[in-house]
Amino acid sequence: MNRWTDFHAHILPQADHGCDSLDTALRQLKLAQNAGIGCIVATPHFYPDRRGTEEFPAMRDKAIDELREGYTGPVEILAGAEVFLCEGLQNYPQLSKLRIENTNILLVEMPTAPWPTRLLDTLCALRDAGYEPLLAHIDRYPRRDMNGLLASGFRGQLNPEGILPLHRRARAFHLVGEGTVCALGSDIHGASPEAYRDYIRAMRVLADRGILLQKNMKSLLGRYRQE
Repeated sequence: MNRWTDFHAHILPQADHGCDSLDTALRQLKLAQNAGIGCIVATPHFYPDRRGTEEFPAMRDKAIDELREGYTGPVEILAGAEVFLCEGLQNYPQLSKLRIENTNILLVEMPTAPWPTRLLDTLCALRDAGYEPLLAHIDRYPRRDMNGLLASGFRGQLNPEGILPLHRRARAFHLVGEGTVCALGSDIHGASPEAYRDYIRAMRVLADRGILLQKNMKSLLGRYRQE
């Protein structure tokens, strides 16, 4: 297996509260590189009530261009977004620009449960429109509510905090093993080394399932090959 993938990271300078400057972004990338990361999906927060889908992609692309120009290391950086789900999201103009680069994946952050039926209808409408909504850090939501979405065919992403605590490991093993959880992200904010220390620990805990998770992420990004 080649170097790992980080599917959820806030590394774009001044694109959201996760990274305040190019210097911070470069330190984040150095931490990622030292942790064995070879590909990072940059997922700045998209909140529909703060920036429109017309304004946000331009801001995000300017930040990623700045970072790519300033970074000379081996970590590949892909453009994406962490999209906060709101009713009618499928109708937003230029929503396709919030997909993870070269995929149909929208990394979706759910609001605090309970979720009204109209909100769940929006998730289904996104799927019907050709997007693949991938649910971010699914361990943060009530298990019963999230299990209902997973049973409906949606898939999820975990942060290390959804894997490392002993009381969460059995569920994480099961969901990764069956492919319902198909992505792992550091969700790094700022340049604390803890984010990638925990990422490494999560991979060690997952063991063979961690390798499966890495292969699944490569497949999602169109980069899978047998190794």
